Amino acid sequence: MNKELPVNRISVEDRLNACIMELRKTYLRNLAVQRGETAAAEPDISYFKENVEIENKLRNLNETRIKKRQSSYGKLRR
Repeated sequence: MNKELPVNRISVEDRLNACIMELRKTYLRNLAVQRGETAAAEPDISYFKENVEIENKLRNLNETRIKKRQSSYGKLRR
């Protein structure tokens, strides 16, 4: 019973990668919130550097997601 899957279905690997990206995004957002809650009245330079790193990682995740969507534009999806 060797059936081939239709081409328009999203592969398991693509779904797994999408889940991983969403988990990373959620983790980074939660990390930013925690850092904001624990910040002192006068945060130091390392606090700002870490916030910039978190924002850059979130931006990179969004850019990757956008590129992936644009590359699949026109393909049939279910």
